[in-house]
Amino acid sequence: RPQFSGAGIASWITRGANFAVVCTEAEAGVTLGGTARDEQFLYSLQGGVIVSAGTRSESLDAEDLATN
Repeated sequence: RPQFSGAGIASWITRGANFAVVCTEAEAGVTLGGTARDEQFLYSLQGGVIVSAGTRSESLDAEDLATN
């Protein structure tokens, strides 16, 4: 069962000594938000993901990676 779930999303979290990995399944149109960390990566398995930070916005296709 997911450690976090809400309207249209389910997230599973695993942690290592100095990192955490969050896998999220989300319905189309769902917005995920958060605060800046030292390093953040977003990997899109299926594409159709739009990543926005400040005034920048990028669209991810299948198997694309976005970093900060």
